[in-house]
Amino acid sequence: MPGAGSVVASLTDDSAGLWAWDVETGRTTLAPFPGWPDGAPVRSFDVAPDGNTIAIADRSTGAVSLIDVESGAARARIARPGFELGLLHVKFSPDGKVLLLFTNRSVILWDVAAGAERAEAAQPIGFTAAFALNPVLPVFVGTNFGKYLALFSLATGRVLREFDLQLGQRIWCAGFSPDGLTCAVGGSNWQFAVFDVDL
Repeated sequence: MPGAGSVVASLTDDSAGLWAWDVETGRTTLAPFPGWPDGAPVRSFDVAPDGNTIAIADRSTGAVSLIDVESGAARARIARPGFELGLLHVKFSPDGKVLLLFTNRSVILWDVAAGAERAEAAQPIGFTAAFALNPVLPVFVGTNFGKYLALFSLATGRVLREFDLQLGQRIWCAGFSPDGLTCAVGGSNWQFAVFDVDL
């Protein structure tokens, strides 16, 4: 149930829409919204940090709609060849300026204000729990299909640093400290590592 500001959202029982609830006003909106294809199942969604926009990925086509929470109208629609086969997840950056589109081969960085693709991550990333956005710095961590961890630029998608942390066959989880200066990751050997985020 991703949420931002005073807005939280959750899937409907049939996964064909979302409930969006404003905690401050008590107002509830039910999707499908006017800009959402009728009866289309939701693959993934996220609420922008300001609570004004919800990004929703259509499971059948892979297209992503940016929906205005207040009016329910579609602000934009993002489609790309191959999304219907491999778009797995959507996630806003902490400042809401970038929408990350996770496919089965990469992470596409979508510039929300420009309405255009900013960059694509430089190496394949298998979306697992071992992904985290830095709360302060324009970077994120992700894994190369679960095994090797890399620190990526949120501006260019390029790998800034790579790590072979010897945490077993797979890295299972990752998270940044609130100040964004350190990152902790845990692996399948039940051990964890902490490293400084030096840029």
